[in-house]
Amino acid sequence: MTALAQVAFAPELFPNGIVQYLVGGFFVGLGISVIYLGSGIIAGNSTFLETSLSYVSKLPRFNIPRFVQSRDWRIVFTVSIVLGAVAYKALFDPTVFVTEVQWWRLLGGGVLVGVGTRIGKGCTAGHGVCGVGSVSRTSIANVALFLGTAILVALGVAALGASLMSDAGRGPYFTLLIVAGGLIEGFGLAYSGMARPEVVLEFLQLQDFGLLLVMGAASVTAGVTFWAATTFGDRAPLTGRAYTKRVKSMDRNVAVGGVVFGVGWGLSGICPGAGYASVGIGNYQILWGLAGMFVGAYAQGYWRARRSRDSASSVAAD
Repeated sequence: MTALAQVAFAPELFPNGIVQYLVGGFFVGLGISVIYLGSGIIAGNSTFLETSLSYVSKLPRFNIPRFVQSRDWRIVFTVSIVLGAVAYKALFDPTVFVTEVQWWRLLGGGVLVGVGTRIGKGCTAGHGVCGVGSVSRTSIANVALFLGTAILVALGVAALGASLMSDAGRGPYFTLLIVAGGLIEGFGLAYSGMARPEVVLEFLQLQDFGLLLVMGAASVTAGVTFWAATTFGDRAPLTGRAYTKRVKSMDRNVAVGGVVFGVGWGLSGICPGAGYASVGIGNYQILWGLAGMFVGAYAQGYWRARRSRDSASSVAAD
């Protein structure tokens, strides 16, 4: 990067420069856009947690039709994100990275991320990229909540002295599309540095604002794609699915989920997509966080199923 560009973008806010963040964010948005243009599917990352649980749990929450119908391609998508990060490491950074964020922060944060993203109906990809790219007011509100909460938690943890140091019938082309989108997104997450929890925590502790560039570049890329497809297109060629934007209804769950997710993100520095990519760069310590996400997603699903049963029993008693 030139000295002029460094001055223009306030080097004290971006101590690692801006190129890796903008390029990585572009690839994240491009991966989402590739899948959307071919299939009409807006591919978030956190739904994988619930759809995968449908293989091992009979809880109604995990076995709703849209989860069962999409669980296979979501596994392909997630594995492709991991492989995209592997490709980045092989091409640009052959060294092994292992996070120094403590295991208890990864596990505890992962549980809260798993709960929060499922209550709030999305994560940094679903709300932060796809929702903002769709100019959804609900997603913008959710992002403001989880981002603000995460910053407060990350700063609070740092102030307390916890440093970063540790002691179905869609055909073969559909699968290729999912693989391509996952590879591109995983590459972008690794290239931008977002697969490293330390980079995210540096942003949340207001030391490096590069994450704003990643999410901005990804949202703009995806947003332009959503706008062009819904304005000039009709249906996705591989699925016949109508092009729509990601617009969720605003309710209490969006707010509560955003805050819970924010606490987990601020504690651990991980979210679903970045967590998958972190595996691809060799960060085995991140498995604590991914395990926590599945525990959190299961706990939320179990609580939701139990609440539904209690509500039904109450109605019957009346």
